[in-house]
Amino acid sequence: MINHGGPDPGAAHDYAHAFWTEERLQRDQGNTDNRVMWFGETPLIGDVRWATEAFLAMDRWLAAVEADDSALPLAAKIVADKPADITDRCQNVPGVEMVGLPGGEQVCRQSTLQTHLSTPREVAGDDVANDRVACELRPIDRADYGLLGAAFTAEQWATLEATFPDGVCDYSVPGQGQGPAETWLTYSDDAGNAVYGGRNLPPAPDRSGTGWASPSFAELLTK
Repeated sequence: MINHGGPDPGAAHDYAHAFWTEERLQRDQGNTDNRVMWFGETPLIGDVRWATEAFLAMDRWLAAVEADDSALPLAAKIVADKPADITDRCQNVPGVEMVGLPGGEQVCRQSTLQTHLSTPREVAGDDVANDRVACELRPIDRADYGLLGAAFTAEQWATLEATFPDGVCDYSVPGQGQGPAETWLTYSDDAGNAVYGGRNLPPAPDRSGTGWASPSFAELLTK
């Protein structure tokens, strides 16, 4: 994966999404070695040149994996065969790659410059992976507010209970229906009706994924 982007002044494409993905990969596989992140100063895209550069970089990366005839699993090949020059990139001035800022912190980790900002759920206690679509609920508890909990008047606490009659999010447990990621999914049944949450696709057909040797190209190759 090559993720490139830039600051976003409120157009709903905050670079925080890239960090959510980073956190989820780190949590689920223990590393992010199959992914790099590029951040530049051009809003949304990072740099006008990066779409082309990322395409060419990905082509070199996948070509190296394809040429690897070792017995390593595919996931291991993707990490082992990543070209050494495909790394995280942090840009502050067009054409100049920034190593760090005064104090030693890299610009790619400057949340204000990146619009890598917290969500309301994170402020309320959710973790940085931000992948609970619907949280489990628990009753509100004065202890959650520390010393401030004792400062609520009876009327204020009653208002809070009336505002959240079913409770508040319990971020100590997985969300409703949350489970391991699965690929690939379809979101309709055989009749075309929506399947909420998706369902697993059947196994790939025989001889699929064979490129030019697949049956789809047979007629063209015989002409």
